[in-house]
Amino acid sequence: MTLEKICEKTTDKTNEKTTNDKADDKTKDVIVKELNKIHLEMQKLLLFKQVPSLKLVERVGELVKRLDNKVQPASETAVGKNSTLDVCPEEYKGGKFGYPFYEKGWVITNCSNAKPLRSVISVLINTVSYPKEDKKHIEKVLKVITETYPTVQVHLATRSNEVMEAAKKYNNIDVVKVDDVKVSKGWNTLMSKASTPYVLIARDVVHFTWLTQVERQIRVVSQTPNVAVAGGAYRNLSGHWKAGCVQTTLNNYVLGYQEGYYQSKNGCMYCNYLQGPFVTKTNLLKFDESLPNEVVFEDWFIRVVGDGNLIMTCPDAMYFTTDYTSYSKRADKNVWTPLAKKWELNRVLLPRGVKHSFSCKDVGFRCNAHSELLPVCCQEEYADALTFFQKFTDAHNATFELDTGSTLGGVKFNGLLPWDLDGDFVVLSKDIEIFNKKETIEHFKNGAYSLSGYKPPHFDNDKGQLINGFKPCSKPKHHACLQRFPGDGDIPFKVD
Repeated sequence: MTLEKICEKTTDKTNEKTTNDKADDKTKDVIVKELNKIHLEMQKLLLFKQVPSLKLVERVGELVKRLDNKVQPASETAVGKNSTLDVCPEEYKGGKFGYPFYEKGWVITNCSNAKPLRSVISVLINTVSYPKEDKKHIEKVLKVITETYPTVQVHLATRSNEVMEAAKKYNNIDVVKVDDVKVSKGWNTLMSKASTPYVLIARDVVHFTWLTQVERQIRVVSQTPNVAVAGGAYRNLSGHWKAGCVQTTLNNYVLGYQEGYYQSKNGCMYCNYLQGPFVTKTNLLKFDESLPNEVVFEDWFIRVVGDGNLIMTCPDAMYFTTDYTSYSKRADKNVWTPLAKKWELNRVLLPRGVKHSFSCKDVGFRCNAHSELLPVCCQEEYADALTFFQKFTDAHNATFELDTGSTLGGVKFNGLLPWDLDGDFVVLSKDIEIFNKKETIEHFKNGAYSLSGYKPPHFDNDKGQLINGFKPCSKPKHHACLQRFPGDGDIPFKVD
């Protein structure tokens, strides 16, 4: 081999190693970032003597798996050969099976210990909010469901006499006439009729095919620990599709939504909110009938996650739906106001930079911090009051400085202490005519003043002058409860 060839091979290996190193560094950065988040959560749990959530345990397990593929975290619930199953297991037929379109790859086995599907799941369809032009799709949906799952009971809620007549053609369809336009009432009515342990919430469906793979979602809910909801991807009539997996955060009076996922298992993604239809346990939760149609599912998923349940979506399952609410949720903040009042929200952050803000008056807040952080709107009102005070003193040639807790807020948070009860100012008496005494003590010494005035040597989040510290929260699970926040740092308190 010539020297030139040897140099070329060495260069190729070096480039390959550099590329692999970059990929490893990127993976390392992602894992480090996730471990930092987990570490922060573990610190809070230790501080307040709380038990780790199910989702936190899952996250740790997935990180272990990514660090060492030989180590497998706990997965599906072990099922014995003679145990009764909700659905038969799947079998992978190999990479060439189903080529070239791969409509099949995993195939349901013909087991003898699975329950009849009709005793496992019911299909719920709620058309009370469908516009008139989409009612024409319903009969086809019913027809295909009965062809695909002929033994499964379908419960249908509708306001349309035409849809009721169409449903009478099928023996396995139970139709109920609903006069109320609230979708929540329709869903609750349907849930009460279901006698199976699981239901398919066929939300906004306008077509139905075998691609739904209901058995796959039943398997995920029944065999994956702590999973209570499993959905699939969805597409509209023009062919545009989404996985429908959304992450949510509810913290410090802010509800945020972000499309995507952090972890997955067995081809399904962990989510906090699903945009499309899904399979769930029948007795899980009722829908809140006091809320507008647009945010009924948002509220339902918040409560499901808050109760410690996990949610997954499997993008190889596909639903056909149409979207009735996305535009109004993006364009009209008023549809969110009842949800903001219920969950005490100042902000709702939607994907693609959409932000809805609510004033204290909108939500009915009282600015009185005891064991929770001050709502964002209260901090904004405080800032307005401070601006007014500064303009007043400027107009009257009076000098003032921040004092005690207000000074600490400027140093620690570049603003206000999010739990402060009042504003602390010192005004030079010589600038006020009614005071004759000229003597004053000036404390202008940047951040050292705020640090020296409180216990050194760190910036732990103390309750300022309240020597008894924070009061226990009346609602320990509230997203602004101070017990949920770390004892140091300012980033967890920041609001967009």
